[in-house]
Amino acid sequence: MKKNLFFVAATLAAMFGTTSCVNEVDMFKYNGKGTISLNVTNDDVFAVETRASVSSTSTDWYVKVNNDAAITVSALQGKAYTASQTNSLSVYYKNATLAESLGANNGWGEAFWSGTSDNFVIEAGKTASVNVTCGAAQNAAFSVAFNESFTNVAAEGYKVTASMSSRSLEYNAGTGTKLGYFEPGTLTYAVSGTVNGKTVNISKNLTLVAGTKYVLTVKANTNGTIGLSITYTEMADGDAQEVTIDAATGAEVNP
Repeated sequence: MKKNLFFVAATLAAMFGTTSCVNEVDMFKYNGKGTISLNVTNDDVFAVETRASVSSTSTDWYVKVNNDAAITVSALQGKAYTASQTNSLSVYYKNATLAESLGANNGWGEAFWSGTSDNFVIEAGKTASVNVTCGAAQNAAFSVAFNESFTNVAAEGYKVTASMSSRSLEYNAGTGTKLGYFEPGTLTYAVSGTVNGKTVNISKNLTLVAGTKYVLTVKANTNGTIGLSITYTEMADGDAQEVTIDAATGAEVNP
């Protein structure tokens, strides 16, 4: 669902101590500077697997005001900016770019959100209220669930290899449920191993959509074949919704 991530209010007292309010405001106007209060929301289908709870003291979210260097959200508190009629602000989660987010966590990646505010005015002695809507994550997550029907008849060494461009992730008995993050586009996943004494090599493509989590379920059918289904979770009308399809036909699977 859409989450209100944090609200940061830079206070005068944080800058000038505990002197009287009149003196604080006068000093602030004298310096010709103002502060910023920041409210950020996003859509999150990855839940707590992707990030810790975000607050005004967060060091995972970064904010960049105009052409200044990026600082953590926590550092925004109490920071003063020169009064100006035209200002812009952008935020991002952990990594400055989508490409950087894909290389995080030893190559498994992590969710990437970013957003930019409308232009706003900073007035001397006042606090500018700024809202940023990041929306859905700009990458997609992929994981694998090996059904017990499969693991009971598969020899050691079975795996799913997910590849896009020059990047590949291997899902096996130890890493199957781990989320791997990819940019939107065509992902190729290959199931390999020995099942009931027979060699299995299945390769298929999946189109990944940003802000969506995909789970590939691998199972063994009673007739000796391998069954593949994909459950994807996406945002629809402000809520996370799950849909399961048959990987072979693309037809939706009734719950």
